[in-house]
Amino acid sequence: CGFYDIANRVAECGDFLVFSLEEHLITSERRRRLKRANMCKDRFCAYCNWRRAINLSDELRKALERLKGERGVEVLFLTLTAKNGLIERLRATIKHMNEAFKRLTQTKRFKSSVLGYVKAIEILGSKTKNGESHVHFHCLLVVPKSYFSGKYYIKHAEWVEMWKKALRVDY
Repeated sequence: CGFYDIANRVAECGDFLVFSLEEHLITSERRRRLKRANMCKDRFCAYCNWRRAINLSDELRKALERLKGERGVEVLFLTLTAKNGLIERLRATIKHMNEAFKRLTQTKRFKSSVLGYVKAIEILGSKTKNGESHVHFHCLLVVPKSYFSGKYYIKHAEWVEMWKKALRVDY
């Protein structure tokens, strides 16, 4: 395809790694930490995306712990999905689901119960029929501590109905 430079850079990604042995300040546990590496930083590189995901999840965990401590909130995990679609229509499927998510977040019920959220998209295809993709959202919802005991609690069946209505489907 003519992408020899990119292909070579991705092929050589992570073949030089320098680690240091560090001691944890609290637990005194010794562990290796990556200090230097030759990363390609290509957005399609599996190794770079794996490292990026580790760093982002660590930052997100720290931010959520701080929020829970300072603001007295709870965090919920919500997965939203749709029927598997053809891989050729992947872009349209993602667009449709993003529009549906926007509709969901603008409902009165969502706004009154959820203080904030983080949304990530995951696309799977290895366990689907040939030529299909399974697109779904993983959402972390920040809710007040009173969410579980008050009128703001949203039951599973209600989440299903809200997503079905936002997605504009009958299944």
